[in-house]
Amino acid sequence: MIIKELNKLSEEQYSQIEKLEALVFPETLREGRFRSEFPQKQKPMALLAYDTENIIGYKVGYALNNNTFYSWLGGVHPDHRKKGIAKKLMNIQHHRLTQLGYQRVQTKTRSNYRAMLILNIQSQFEII
Repeated sequence: MIIKELNKLSEEQYSQIEKLEALVFPETLREGRFRSEFPQKQKPMALLAYDTENIIGYKVGYALNNNTFYSWLGGVHPDHRKKGIAKKLMNIQHHRLTQLGYQRVQTKTRSNYRAMLILNIQSQFEII
């Protein structure tokens, strides 16, 4: 697995992330939202996990201010779950954010995304 950190995405990357997003979040998908909103975010960061040429996991976010980063979207292809990919992406994200001087990371999830809720708790997020 290869992980790339990017702040700009190619058309191919947008396309692959949108297909993956449709698999991960079929009930809440708003088509075209990611493609239109990501470039507009303040200091966007995308971590993309590849098997070979295909994105199998992603974790994206942006700065809310100089101290706080919002971890916005993330997911792992159903065929690649339970391999620690989401945890690895989160760990890399948090390490990079520390290097960049952020002091806090915020995120939101729904209780029906149980795996993400558990990962957030294991990663010492304060539940509000």
